[in-house]
Amino acid sequence: MKRVFALCLVLILCGCQSVSNRDATCRIVVSAQTDALTAECLELVPEDGVLLDETVDFETGESLLSVMLRVMRKEKIPLVYEGSFIKSIGGLAPGDAGPMSGWMFSINGELPMEGCDEILLSEGDLVEWTYVTEWTE
Repeated sequence: MKRVFALCLVLILCGCQSVSNRDATCRIVVSAQTDALTAECLELVPEDGVLLDETVDFETGESLLSVMLRVMRKEKIPLVYEGSFIKSIGGLAPGDAGPMSGWMFSINGELPMEGCDEILLSEGDLVEWTYVTEWTE
């Protein structure tokens, strides 16, 4: 009986503890420029073009790719990647809206030179993923 009680106590205490060491937050915005999307692409995004706009918790030093994978899974938004390259978000892939279309991202308004698997997020970062129809935009 003591073992059963001890086991129940351990399970209760473990269930009450936070399963997360996430100690920081950032804002992630995922959107598409809808003005030049094809009809097929428009079916994949909301009317305003915003697939996600959310403040998320993360562990200091966690990579952008790790956070993206977790958030997209939670929000049930398909994300396909290969290495550090995001191939598709929400069904939109490079080339779907023309030869120069694809996903770009910025951190606090700056276009990083590293892949999203190399970027370590910091408290308060603003991460913006934008599906563009021209890489020059």
